[in-house]
Amino acid sequence: MAEICWAMEEIQACLKNQSRASIQFAPRNCNLVAHSLAKIALDFKSPVVWLEDFPVQIMLLLSKFV
Repeated sequence: MAEICWAMEEIQACLKNQSRASIQFAPRNCNLVAHSLAKIALDFKSPVVWLEDFPVQIMLLLSKFV
């Protein structure tokens, strides 16, 4: 949790210098794809990079929303 707070503080500090940027709350049910992708990301033990094909669990998730 401390890492998240640190990242949020860094983002907020960067945004202070931006006149057109803002952060807005979006309820989870308004952004189900992002919420679901974030939940999947928590299962990865190390950074994941793919260049062509998506991991199967992401393809299955996205197929539900298309």
